[in-house]
Amino acid sequence: MSQCLCERISPHARRLVKETHTCTGVTEISWFYVYEGLDVVAKLDNQTGEMIYFSRGLGIAPGVGDVLAESHIASNGSLKCTYLYVQNHRGDTIALVSNSTVVARYEYGAWGNVVSHTGPDAWLTFSGKHYDSDAGLYYYGYRWYDPQAKRWTQPDPSGLAEGLDLYQFCGNDPVNNVDVDGKDRWVVDFGHPYVVVPIYDDKDTITGYKRLDFSLMGLTITDWQAPPLEDQFNVVRVESCPRRDFLMMSRFVG
Repeated sequence: MSQCLCERISPHARRLVKETHTCTGVTEISWFYVYEGLDVVAKLDNQTGEMIYFSRGLGIAPGVGDVLAESHIASNGSLKCTYLYVQNHRGDTIALVSNSTVVARYEYGAWGNVVSHTGPDAWLTFSGKHYDSDAGLYYYGYRWYDPQAKRWTQPDPSGLAEGLDLYQFCGNDPVNNVDVDGKDRWVVDFGHPYVVVPIYDDKDTITGYKRLDFSLMGLTITDWQAPPLEDQFNVVRVESCPRRDFLMMSRFVG
């Protein structure tokens, strides 16, 4: 039986509803989407009442690599299952973990084609975006991306900001660049992680900080100067540092 796909898009580039109809007009599947900005935080099956909720944190760029978990909630409010997301340097979902077990694995080509997949489907995959299997495209918000053609399906809404080619994806270098929403390209920062620890005196007063850098050459400890840091949940983030540098506060007695 033939089917018809219908989607409703808001004036702010958000896909609100996706429906599948039979040739006689009967709705078979109907999904409603909930957003924070251009990021999907939940999707609701209007037919069954089931919901999928996406927990998000800090990523390598806004909306890229920031998905922590995907929770499936039944219509009665009970939790059916939760998948934890494991992502690589550019925000691609490379594995799903459930109950401490890797239940799904993904491998991608440079341009976002899935070359290998085992286990259940992750809803957010390449660069943390949703792949619409009906259209064969990734949904970014302002534009749709075709991994087969390696190009956007619409011209750049920012005009000539990225050059004369209005359909090029990530500056034709998707290994070292990511796109946030279809119009904002970011260079991937490969900065290495480091740890900043406070130094205490015998009166339990912080007298300074040490920075511990980890690399293939080993551990390097240097003095670190910064404004007072607020130690919350033992993890803080300093925006002036590279995006992939996180400061993890712990006790260090000097």
